Amino acid sequence: MMFAELVNTLNVHTIGVVFADYPPIKTNLATPGLNNNTVVINTSFNLTCSSQANPPAKYRFLRQQQSLFTTTADSNLAVYTISVSERIKQVTYSCTPFNDYGDGPTETITVTVLCKYPFFMLRCIYSYISLHVPV
Repeated sequence: MMFAELVNTLNVHTIGVVFADYPPIKTNLATPGLNNNTVVINTSFNLTCSSQANPPAKYRFLRQQQSLFTTTADSNLAVYTISVSERIKQVTYSCTPFNDYGDGPTETITVTVLCKYPFFMLRCIYSYISLHVPV
């Protein structure tokens, strides 16, 4: 919805509401509740993605540039809960809103994954490596 001021031939100003359809704009991707986008292994967190669009957008979530989830409902906000179970240092997530009029801008966020007890970081890295060494 937009407001427009119209001037007719008699120089009379009229303010009206114009309903316009447009693709998503102003994408915002966030991790509410996480301090500095840092999460501890074996916990979960929410990714929230929002945009302005008319009609409201659907959202595509990606993890490391691989498809993760696509919403099916039109909304100005999407929330996706992620459980962290891998021992990796950082993960990149992206969100792209879209509707019948096109894709909106993609937002990307990097989440750092820590061991449960950071002072045992070497142990965490070692156990990760030991799971992936061929026998």
